Amino acid sequence: MKRRPKRRQARPIARKKQIGHSAQGHPDHAKDAAEYEYLKHVHTVRLPWERPDGLEVDLSAIPPRNYVFEGGEMIEISDPIEYATRVQQKASKLTTYRLMRDDDTPRIEHTSKPLLKVLLTLPPWFSLYLSDRVKLGDDPRALSNLMVQVLAVGLDEAARLTGYRKVSLTSHTDTRSGHGEPNLTRYLPADPDPQPPCAGTVLGLVGLHAVGVDRQIRVGANVAPASLAHYESNLAKYRDRHGETALPTDIAVARAIDDRVDRLLKDDITPYKRAYVRWHGEQTQRAMENTMVHQRDRADRLASENAALSQSLLEAKKERDAAHEASKRLSEHLAEAADRADAAVRIADSLARELHQSRTEVGSLREENKRIQVERDLAEKMAEKATQAQLAAEAEAKDLRAQLARAPSEESPAQPPVPSLDDLLGSLDTSEARAQEALRKRADAKKHRPDV
Repeated sequence: MKRRPKRRQARPIARKKQIGHSAQGHPDHAKDAAEYEYLKHVHTVRLPWERPDGLEVDLSAIPPRNYVFEGGEMIEISDPIEYATRVQQKASKLTTYRLMRDDDTPRIEHTSKPLLKVLLTLPPWFSLYLSDRVKLGDDPRALSNLMVQVLAVGLDEAARLTGYRKVSLTSHTDTRSGHGEPNLTRYLPADPDPQPPCAGTVLGLVGLHAVGVDRQIRVGANVAPASLAHYESNLAKYRDRHGETALPTDIAVARAIDDRVDRLLKDDITPYKRAYVRWHGEQTQRAMENTMVHQRDRADRLASENAALSQSLLEAKKERDAAHEASKRLSEHLAEAADRADAAVRIADSLARELHQSRTEVGSLREENKRIQVERDLAEKMAEKATQAQLAAEAEAKDLRAQLARAPSEESPAQPPVPSLDDLLGSLDTSEARAQEALRKRADAKKHRPDV
């Protein structure tokens, strides 16, 4: 859904300071002007601005004027502070108004913004005319009256188009372009009773830029294409809302002012129009040339930046290819490392199994060692017993041999039966065999004993 453009409207006056600003010479106006100059020098950069000879505008010698409307008449107030006070008093009487309900009973309403301030600009060639007449020695007061007369026509046209009522009018000569700041209202005074507001329409505006371009077109000046396109766009948006033949209020007021200047000055204003057209054409041509130079410079800068960007892209591509190759090599190394890691895992598993098997075998060997140790201890005990038995047998055999050697001649008293020699030798041989068997087993046990 296409968004509708925001309407450009005049801002209602809500503060007393805004009323004081509309009068040249008021402290509020001087304060705002000083603040504007400060901000202009702090936040903007002044570009070289040259005007051809004879087109310098200086309206400072023309006195500003302040008027309020009472009973349809313009009453001049020379003191700007008194002017602001009078306008504020009139505004305070317009804050209460009456509306009728559906049952025809009145309803009292209030508003904090009863005034509507607009801006009336004079055509540039008229400002040139006023500045030139001041240099030629014309009475500044008469020129001020002429300026007010032209501005009053614009105020009457604005009141006619909107249906609003005139409250005040001021003229300003502190800029290169003379202008006025009138106040309008759609409310009636509350004396003696609140009155219903007048049936006014919204003050439709398209902006000062569109007003200036419209004046340049009507006077025959050369308009820059960008300014013309902007003007046509604003005018088309306004007519989309108000109709194909609708004319914005600020442009209609500016045309009424220009027509009034033409009727008052007739042929006297023609040279100034031509001078303005010539000067504006030169300025437009210079601006277009500067724009072309800037565009060429911008094109060259963009071409240089494009070349640098292309070089950067080429280097980036090389770096990308190198990074791709490095990534590929890294992937290969990672694959090799993964294979080595898998092999190491398999080896570790095999070593773990072998270690477990070795531990199992060590346990078995320990058990076997314990068994052999028991058998060795048993064999040592048996060998020790056999040795003792052999020693005892040898001793007994020696005693027997000694007894046999003596061979007694006479019969001795009854003796216990003595074993024969063969029996003793057999018993001795058996003991020796047992001792030899025990020694042999002990030697075998030592030979098979593991080193643990």
